[in-house]
Amino acid sequence: MTENTPDMNQLFEVGRKIVVYDNFDDLVEKIRYYLSHENELEAIAKAGQKACIERHEYYKRILDFEKILLKYSA
Repeated sequence: MTENTPDMNQLFEVGRKIVVYDNFDDLVEKIRYYLSHENELEAIAKAGQKACIERHEYYKRILDFEKILLKYSA
């Protein structure tokens, strides 16, 4: 669960791979909801973790870093 930002929909499928809140009241409401819907919470957590691992594994980060180095070393 994280604060909602304008680009969050581009990074994750909100509601499927991450839960976002807009303000304190929304945060409290969502905490209460997911504490009483643990299966849904667990599914979102697992999907979010999988998305992070797939998108940010070391090999992909190294390729991104290589592109930056090549761009500025030429």
